[in-house]
Amino acid sequence: MQRVGDIVYSVDASDAQTIPLNETTIKDLTIQTQGWVWHDEVGYFIKAKAATQIKLLGERRVLNPLLMQDKDYKNAISTEDKNLGMINMFQLAINHGINPLGDSYEYKVVPDISLADFKNYVRETSSVTLINSSNIQAVYHQADQVLEAVFYEPGTFTYGEGQVVAVNQKAILMLRESDGKLYVSAANPVHRGLKPSFVSGSNTTIGELPSTPLQVTLKGFDIEGEAAGTKIVLLDLPTDRAYEGGTVTETLTLLSDGGLGSIEVPYLDGIKIDNVEIEGFDPKKLYYVIALDHSDQVSVAGLTNEAYTISTIETEKNTWNIVVSHDGVSTTYKLQLERPETILGEITPLHQARVYPNPFADYIQIESPYPFQRARIYSANGQLVSSHDLANGSQVSLALLQPHLTYYLQLIGDGYKETHQLIKE
Repeated sequence: MQRVGDIVYSVDASDAQTIPLNETTIKDLTIQTQGWVWHDEVGYFIKAKAATQIKLLGERRVLNPLLMQDKDYKNAISTEDKNLGMINMFQLAINHGINPLGDSYEYKVVPDISLADFKNYVRETSSVTLINSSNIQAVYHQADQVLEAVFYEPGTFTYGEGQVVAVNQKAILMLRESDGKLYVSAANPVHRGLKPSFVSGSNTTIGELPSTPLQVTLKGFDIEGEAAGTKIVLLDLPTDRAYEGGTVTETLTLLSDGGLGSIEVPYLDGIKIDNVEIEGFDPKKLYYVIALDHSDQVSVAGLTNEAYTISTIETEKNTWNIVVSHDGVSTTYKLQLERPETILGEITPLHQARVYPNPFADYIQIESPYPFQRARIYSANGQLVSSHDLANGSQVSLALLQPHLTYYLQLIGDGYKETHQLIKE
């Protein structure tokens, strides 16, 4: 899409980074648990069960002459861009890898939201993913009492306190509860009207048209007129081949409040490593990198005062997933342990940062176009000596280090680390 302002992003609860409108950028970022991007009053929130690669681009590209035949596209382009024959583009992409099978991630697009409100949305969102499969995707936003689902095939899912939703054909479905009413809205997900006039083969229907009414079956919602706890709603979706989208709504009366139900999202109260709680734990922060000063085997455990189920799995060496579950809803925390022996093999030949003086006496100065957030100092045998928060152009005091020794400086940013060798005079 056209880039019209700054791009702001964050990965795994790190400090937000801003890319100015006039700056060209191509970033490959790795999301371990969750991340977000904001641009032009639209927020993009991504949740990952495993490490997920995203590409973030902000750059000028040559205008597409075919698209310039579309008046809406043409009117959206600024006069400056038309004169240059270029357009400033914003692009956000998720790398699925090669032939993915069974992998999954989640993303949400939140339109018409300020940066401040979106940051709050990311932290306090009450939306819960009910199902994310190849046939059905459904999410429930409790604060707004809205449930939305996409059925790629006829199907059924159950959630909450036994509520059941089923359809007899492909459909996009929304259930909204308000003032004692349940609004059932549906649309055809595979019909997009006719091909535009500027595309070869125009006046041809894109997608499929329904041949029978959509049947929506609802169980456990306490709806007026239901039989044996079941309400069947028939919706006639548009069959005009030139009709794009189109939503049909049926209004039902609820016999009690809370027809959509309530879902509790479980969170941990803390994480222990070798029976010692990690410092700075935040229940809404799902990814932690902890530096250890030894190479011995460790025990990892999640803490909670609630009747939640906790499972702890070492998914790969030095990486742990802690999953807390309740009534079919789960939250996954990822814990990555950094051992002393991993530091010594990470000295990078090419550096984003300039570190000086080296050798140093009492301090080092760090300058980098890359926004590093933290610096760690390790001894020559890989033991963690100290850790420091960073800002661009930071000066780090190392006066207490022993002289005439070699140390290693590890700089850490979003999805990127680099290691420098230092010598103290």
